[in-house]
Amino acid sequence: MKILSYDSKFVQTFRLLFDYIGLNLTFLLFSIPVITVGSARVAFYTAMRAVQRNEPWFSVFWQTFKTSLKQPTVIWCICLPLVCVFAMNTYNMFSLGQTAMGIVSSICLGITMCVASLCPMFYSRFDCTVKEMFRNSLGMLIAFPVRVILGTALSWAPVAIAVIPMLHWMLLEGLFIFTLLYFSLVGALFTRMMRYPFGRLIGDVPEKEESYFIKEAKKNIAKMNAELVDKDQQDYCQEEE
Repeated sequence: MKILSYDSKFVQTFRLLFDYIGLNLTFLLFSIPVITVGSARVAFYTAMRAVQRNEPWFSVFWQTFKTSLKQPTVIWCICLPLVCVFAMNTYNMFSLGQTAMGIVSSICLGITMCVASLCPMFYSRFDCTVKEMFRNSLGMLIAFPVRVILGTALSWAPVAIAVIPMLHWMLLEGLFIFTLLYFSLVGALFTRMMRYPFGRLIGDVPEKEESYFIKEAKKNIAKMNAELVDKDQQDYCQEEE
């Protein structure tokens, strides 16, 4: 049946859905130690691009996770305590009626969360130092605030839901979605939103790479051409003899 062929939209939709579920579960599993969240997010964004190119993604995730344990972990270990401090300070300032200090603290909280969200995306695309990731993330936030703030808010929403008692009902009702699909869907949306800013701010052309199958087909064609050339050379040598 045509609908069940590999190239049909029906099959491709389910393939993408299963890839998103697998990537979501893998990201959650590798984030369990908490300290590895930074590296897991780098691997997540790298594997997400492999999923969108219809390539095997788990090996990409694993290799990226192993090779990106240093800088992303350092950034995460800096940003996470700052997020906790600014969040507690914001709550305390507003509780004490110090609105101005509460606003300043909430702005610092938002900036830290944006940097923590953007740094893994930068590292998944470029070989950056910690300083370069911080600087580029702040530049991206200044140049494209709406996209960055929206993506950051969606990325940190599960944390806010888990921390704020009055939002716990959302976590309980949406636990199935959070576990299977939420982070993959948000990651796909955030990656798509940031393709244009990456191209404008850093000079990186939004990638439109060939799929895994096209690359394999080109390799096979090149191999066949090489074999034909060798055969022609052998025939020519035999004719001379």
